[in-house]
Amino acid sequence: MDNHQDGVLKRIAFSQGLAVNVILGIWEQEMDDIKKPFESLSKDLVDSKKLWNIKKCKKHLGLLSMFRYRSNLESDLFDTDDFWEYPNLEAIYNSTTRHFEIESRRRILNKNIDDCENLLKNVENIVFHEKSWKLEWYIIILITIEIIINIDKLISIFWMVLENGLKFTGLKRNEIGTEKEISRR
Repeated sequence: MDNHQDGVLKRIAFSQGLAVNVILGIWEQEMDDIKKPFESLSKDLVDSKKLWNIKKCKKHLGLLSMFRYRSNLESDLFDTDDFWEYPNLEAIYNSTTRHFEIESRRRILNKNIDDCENLLKNVENIVFHEKSWKLEWYIIILITIEIIINIDKLISIFWMVLENGLKFTGLKRNEIGTEKEISRR
């Protein structure tokens, strides 16, 4: 390889490191935009205000998953496969990415995604438990209403048993009959 070609390849390796820095900067800015709603969500959680509903949580989880996929799995910017044949070029690329602290910035980016996902899962869990708590109370209220509606029947059966001295011997309600039928027996 001649000096001119070697110089071009070195500039390509260096520019590849610069490109990774620029793309990572764009992703960091995008992550800052994604994180903005989470600040108010955290504050709402502290202030015990109304939280997001499940649908909104799932929407943001989907956005975070897409962002993680795009920044980690879809992109081959961080691969050094292109430099395997030229170890000196890989050294230039690695030196450039170290200068811009690419690996630590990627870890921070992924940690931000993890933190947002954890917050969303916690909020989703809280919302789910609040809904199930409400549902339990609805069931308790419905059972209470059913008891109130049927209390007169229960009381009449109870008084019939007391008045007639009947003992429950495993008879079913329809086998006991109505008050008139019992008094005729």
